[in-house]
Amino acid sequence: RKAVAALGATRVMILASAPMAHRTAAAPADGPYLSLEAGGLFPNSGSVSNTTGPSFRIGPDDAPTGGAAVGLRLTPFRLEVEGLWMRSATSGNANGISGHLTNIPAMANIYLDINSGGKLEPYVGFGIGASFVSLTGTTASAGQINSSTHVLAFQPIIGVNYNMTDQIGVGLQYRYFKTVDPWLSAPVGQRVSFSNSAHVVLATLTYHFFATQAN
Repeated sequence: RKAVAALGATRVMILASAPMAHRTAAAPADGPYLSLEAGGLFPNSGSVSNTTGPSFRIGPDDAPTGGAAVGLRLTPFRLEVEGLWMRSATSGNANGISGHLTNIPAMANIYLDINSGGKLEPYVGFGIGASFVSLTGTTASAGQINSSTHVLAFQPIIGVNYNMTDQIGVGLQYRYFKTVDPWLSAPVGQRVSFSNSAHVVLATLTYHFFATQAN
């Protein structure tokens, strides 16, 4: 009888502990969240089209970047709005511009979270919005440039989150950021256009405002 009773007690303990383990590894509850982002910006270089003169090169340097997002989790989806600061120095030479290229995008992102059954949560996403683009500097081909505009922007995204608790998560994310080619003003009535894109790698820290409710 004692052996049967011990086995029965063990079975009850295992069954009782299973929901607790599941809750420990559970994903965050649905609801609003705030995410802070910081990482590296790796812009693509290219040629600049000039309406009234010869083309020249733009070579933005790698730079740090950061921003923040507020969102709403609706498992398995997340919807968020986000702002980033992306500013790179541009390398100058005889045929290139020396100055700074700035992108300040405001994006609406949607994510699909992939349930792994544990604390790691991979995801894919896509964002669309607008970027404030500014180019300042000098070039032998177009003289002094100091112009800005707003253009359509988009970004496919992949990443993974690690849910440290049911409210706090850390993550790593990659995105390919691109805008339609901006047209900017240059001296003497010139107009210049260039390809504007970058690889972005971000570390994220996310706080979910609602805690998971215990069963």
